[in-house]
Amino acid sequence: MDRKWTKVMINLKFLQAKHIKAFASYHLTADQLAFTAHPLEKLLQAIQSSYCKPVGICYGKDMVGFFILQWGDIQPYSCDEDALLLRAYSIQQQYQGQGFAKQSMHELPVFVNGYFPDVRKVVLGVNRKNKLAQKVYLAGGFEDTGRRVQGQVGEQYIFQKNIKLE
Repeated sequence: MDRKWTKVMINLKFLQAKHIKAFASYHLTADQLAFTAHPLEKLLQAIQSSYCKPVGICYGKDMVGFFILQWGDIQPYSCDEDALLLRAYSIQQQYQGQGFAKQSMHELPVFVNGYFPDVRKVVLGVNRKNKLAQKVYLAGGFEDTGRRVQGQVGEQYIFQKNIKLE
């Protein structure tokens, strides 16, 4: 059976300084690094912030992916107080194409609702040239809001996902 069509069982967890060594061998391609910073850099910044939480995408004991959830002032992505910003999302190169990204997008509402019960949506910015990431986010239930902002490496499309579980 083709692995990418099976449901993988991942879990999302908040990361702390003790997880830094897991990122020593975290590998992203040059194409990925054109659109996002290495997770180790972002993890170190997020640990120091009172407005961000780094999140690991785990498969067993393996750290297969990473992202940051940010709250507070998340303009220009959203002015809504009930929104979180998803930033610095990545899946390690050797785990791509195996369903981890899709599963993490589907687990996101449960995870966010468990820790941020007042949050109703997650927003993100994705570079207009990063077609693969756009495809992942859209397949994971995000929608293009039609809003655009200028990012560090070009125009970004603002996507959002309603995550409130009813």
